[in-house]
Amino acid sequence: DQKTGPRLQAAILTVLRNYGNLIAVAAREVLIEKKQFDELADLINSAVILERAPVLTLKAELRKIYIRLYQQMTELTLRAIEASAGQSSVDSGVIFRHLEMAAQERVNLLDAPSTDAVIEALQHARKAGFSEEEMVRYLQEKIPAGRYLTVETRAVQMARTESRYASNLATAEYARQGGTRLLVFDAALGVSDQPCMERNGWIVTPSQALTLSGIEHPIGTLGFAPVAEATIQVGGATV
Repeated sequence: DQKTGPRLQAAILTVLRNYGNLIAVAAREVLIEKKQFDELADLINSAVILERAPVLTLKAELRKIYIRLYQQMTELTLRAIEASAGQSSVDSGVIFRHLEMAAQERVNLLDAPSTDAVIEALQHARKAGFSEEEMVRYLQEKIPAGRYLTVETRAVQMARTESRYASNLATAEYARQGGTRLLVFDAALGVSDQPCMERNGWIVTPSQALTLSGIEHPIGTLGFAPVAEATIQVGGATV
């Protein structure tokens, strides 16, 4: 579904922007209340900012998005697999319940804003000679962006990673219910690394597929397809 990606990116970006707005409100209050600028003050200010803009707020909103995404990707993935296999032999409700639990786990894996990150941002802003309002706007953009240059870039990467992860989990659960193994597809986009190229063509179990999906990097190139035992060639790579 070509509409899912852009919609997901927009939804994630909105959540990140809203969290940035909470950071801005908290930072503006703190910087006005406490004019002193030193290492101790930065530590205190950072802790207060994150207390007033709790990361649980961010994670709760993202979890709602992830659950909707996982449901959509489950339906799309199973529809594609069943169209290819010519049959429907799995309980999609069971698959979705597993993915709903995975949504919480994925949200908990997100890089959470830390006092160190806020301190670093405050110090950078001060060295750059920012005014108080400029510092607030910098924190508003920088903290939600995390390790990425912009919140837009982070939203794109999150959407790409989670869409692929949801599809892979649905495929693995389909294979688990059907008692089949999976063929690994990777390094097919021209930009990859050695581990990805090496695992392309592996035949794996559903549990192994779930493990591989959990360590997938943000490029989002890893994919799986159920494979009938009769089609597995002797000498094919197996893990």
